[in-house]
Amino acid sequence: MNTREVLNDVENLKVFESLVETMRTMGSGLYPKLNRKIAPAEKNYKSVLAGMNSVKSFLLTDKSESITNPLILRSFANESKGKVLIIPVGSNRAFCGDVNRKIIKKTEELVEELVTANREFSLIPIGKKLNNAFQNVSKNISAHFNFPEKAFKTDDHSEFIPIFNYIVKQEFSSLIIVYTKLINLGEGRGNDTIPTDFEVTPFTKPEKNIKTLSDSDALKRDVILEPSPEEAIHGLIGQYLFTSLHVTLLHSLTSINYRRMNSMNQASKSIKDEIMKLSRTLAKERKRIITKNLIEVISASIQEKELEKQIR
Repeated sequence: MNTREVLNDVENLKVFESLVETMRTMGSGLYPKLNRKIAPAEKNYKSVLAGMNSVKSFLLTDKSESITNPLILRSFANESKGKVLIIPVGSNRAFCGDVNRKIIKKTEELVEELVTANREFSLIPIGKKLNNAFQNVSKNISAHFNFPEKAFKTDDHSEFIPIFNYIVKQEFSSLIIVYTKLINLGEGRGNDTIPTDFEVTPFTKPEKNIKTLSDSDALKRDVILEPSPEEAIHGLIGQYLFTSLHVTLLHSLTSINYRRMNSMNQASKSIKDEIMKLSRTLAKERKRIITKNLIEVISASIQEKELEKQIR
């Protein structure tokens, strides 16, 4: 490798280092901001989930005979039957480790299980990097969306609402969101997993000691639903889906930026090490060339003196 090649490699690495530093700054700036939003979002989700459990208890009473709304009946139907809606959540950009690869792999495993069980399903990928990832199941992709980052960076839900509205209009008996989530955070470290733990609450017998809204009611009174139980339940289901999807996407974006921050830190270190290695190689090459030139100059000088002696 000559000096010019080494210089070109160093310059190319410096350009890449600038890009890596930009992505690292984005990840390290967004991660703590997003992480602070998780706790209140989780609290809202648990509150709405308690409301859904209350609805489940209500629907097991005689009062539920008047319920005819298809969304309500579908949301509390038998989840082992009917259409499954799968929403894999990836990123809009790269440089976040192997998150998108894991999401794709997990989704493909779920699809294989559904095909084996002869279950009907459809996919709604979220994130630019997933839009072209499921070519073999393209007929099952009902739509795809970019990740609504603006909804979490600036609390502008203009990108999030269309996704939510589209999902609510779909026919499904079970909803699975494949996303990445950080767990066991501590001392600046975290484990990245791909949970698929979100499904529409099935209409089944409530578990023992199930937590409902009435459990937190100091008067232990029945909840009065106005203007009607059906309208109130319909609104609660929409709120449940909205909150669940929102907290899921928040977890995903937080994890992606955490992974991007770590990946870019490692990449930055590797680039600096490689630049240092090439700089040393360049210094050795320059030293070799300078030494060679000095030897040639000295040799020429000696030869010149020898010639002068012979002439005298």
